Amino acid sequence: MTTSDLPKILLICREPARAEHWRAQIAAEGRHHVAAVGQSAAEALTLVTQIDPDAIVCDLQLADGRAIDLVRRLRQGKGGSDAMILIIAPSGENPDLLACLREGADSYYVDRGPGPSLDSRLHEMLRGEAKMSVDIARQVLDHFRRNGPIHQGARPVDQMLNPLLLSDLERAVLIRLSQGQSVPDIASHERVSIHQIAKCVRALYRKMVWDLRAGGLSLELI
Repeated sequence: MTTSDLPKILLICREPARAEHWRAQIAAEGRHHVAAVGQSAAEALTLVTQIDPDAIVCDLQLADGRAIDLVRRLRQGKGGSDAMILIIAPSGENPDLLACLREGADSYYVDRGPGPSLDSRLHEMLRGEAKMSVDIARQVLDHFRRNGPIHQGARPVDQMLNPLLLSDLERAVLIRLSQGQSVPDIASHERVSIHQIAKCVRALYRKMVWDLRAGGLSLELI
């Protein structure tokens, strides 16, 4: 397989040495091709039009500002790209990270401590999966609670009429994550795979973003 057959990655990092380190991690398994590297949001907006990446891997802080400004511009259609966005953060409790997820970032990678590699997290995102820390889960849960009471048993017809309603599984996953339960434990309790849990997390982020864009008028937690 040649690099032209691999998903194209745009890497945005304010520090060249760190960017090179992340490039090596992304290329380690031969599953992704870093097609271009930039240091700022301005460079990113230029590069996305040149290479049309499948995904953007972005440092939380950029040479000319914060990642949230880039995410916002891309999701508002100002960058001419619908590439998936992975944010690299020092921890899963960083307030700027949640802000990026609210604006439409698809997932994130914590660049400290044990856990899956950057390449693995990127691979998961590209197949529609995401992660969620306890702190972020609690804030996402608060978001849904502010838009309506917590109740169960929404009828299938209601979910068909309102795609922003959370499924029973999405609701259970969010509550259990906010309680600090691990993904394997949640998967075992709900009798689904860990990949289904990760896809639920991605769906939760998307529904939160859609709700915020809609003004929070119709989303509720079931």
